Amino acid sequence: MDAEDLPVEKLTDANRVHLGLGVLPLAQYFGVLAAKKYSGFLSIEIFRPEYWQQPVIQVVNDAKTSCEKLLATIAQ
Repeated sequence: MDAEDLPVEKLTDANRVHLGLGVLPLAQYFGVLAAKKYSGFLSIEIFRPEYWQQPVIQVVNDAKTSCEKLLATIAQ
């Protein structure tokens, strides 16, 4: 997951957002994994209560879309 732009000591699970919607340098992190030829699993954790109120299919689609966008930037 990504995270809102808050001081680290203020961040909680409720401040997690879908990939690319926050401020974490995820492309850099994933780039390191790609450079190391990591081929294992990735998982997305849905801890944001706001997402729990949405239809499951919407949350899954949003998570999938955000992950695909991020991975596409690394593949280039």
